[in-house]
Amino acid sequence: LDRIRSHYEMDRVHGVTGRSLMSLVEEELALGEDAHWGNCAYYVGASRYSQQLQAFYRYFAAENVCVLSFETLIADPEAELGRLFAFLGIAAPVGPLALPSANRSRAARFPGVNRVLHASGLKPLVSGALKKALPKRLEQKAKSAYYRRGSRVVPDDELARLDRLLRDAGLDSAPARTG
Repeated sequence: LDRIRSHYEMDRVHGVTGRSLMSLVEEELALGEDAHWGNCAYYVGASRYSQQLQAFYRYFAAENVCVLSFETLIADPEAELGRLFAFLGIAAPVGPLALPSANRSRAARFPGVNRVLHASGLKPLVSGALKKALPKRLEQKAKSAYYRRGSRVVPDDELARLDRLLRDAGLDSAPARTG
């Protein structure tokens, strides 16, 4: 559920969709096994990690595939990156390992304007022009006016309905974290 929410919120920020998450997931579920990246948002399919890994295991032995946990990577980057370095047979860098903090949740304050800017192709031009023309501090203020940081597009009650929908469709989902 967290992955689906994050994917959907990213699509909203980038103006890919203005539709509700529930309608997009219902559309994908109605397609059944025919659902793929080309005919739907594919939020549920992209979350089926086991199926995706099976494709790798058809071509690579399990000992040649390293599966890391995003949650563990965030909670304990040194341990999870250590697993990766060991798998690759390379020495870990000396000193503490940390991940840069990026991809903070945000929502456009004006979703309709955001969709129009993206659909017209103007969003990258406007962003680039602001980045070039404004000092960093003013650029950050402009972003603050355009986006609400820490904002969730999908409220927790809708995520709970999505959880029930997926369970009713026979798909297991762990409870999503709130906030």
